[in-house]
Amino acid sequence: MDRYLYHYERWAANGKSMQKAAEDMDQLRASGIEEMAAALEIGAADLGFLTDAYELVAGGRRVMRWVHAYGYYLDPERDAAKRALFDHLQNDANAWLERLHSCAELERRRTFCVGGEGEGGGSALNETYRAYKKKMQDLTKATRTYFGNLVKAFETDLPEFNSVN
Repeated sequence: MDRYLYHYERWAANGKSMQKAAEDMDQLRASGIEEMAAALEIGAADLGFLTDAYELVAGGRRVMRWVHAYGYYLDPERDAAKRALFDHLQNDANAWLERLHSCAELERRRTFCVGGEGEGGGSALNETYRAYKKKMQDLTKATRTYFGNLVKAFETDLPEFNSVN
């Protein structure tokens, strides 16, 4: 029963986090993108990297829900070594998602929405935007790659572990 509760609670928490990412994305689409685009004097389409990041966070949380379903079926005694690998992978995956969501939400607000004004003005704001966009694109790409590899590993029952034993 304890094992079930452990995985269920994490499954449910990832569901709430998935919903939060979707809500943040909806709020950004509803007003944030237009305001940010106007402040930066760019087209709203140029901010598509932000919605890509939110979609990845929501999709990653959906994956993490099912990673915990996988973890539930690992036998604590028979699969102890595989369980250690599982714990490591899911902790890394959570860290990637938290980093991406934080950058998309908190860092964006801190950088561009301090008191309704962006940081600096004119070229300083545009330079800050370019640096932020590059950071977000790189982080989104790295997170997407990590999750692609994670999904493959779980789909094939962690073959890296199986080849060692």
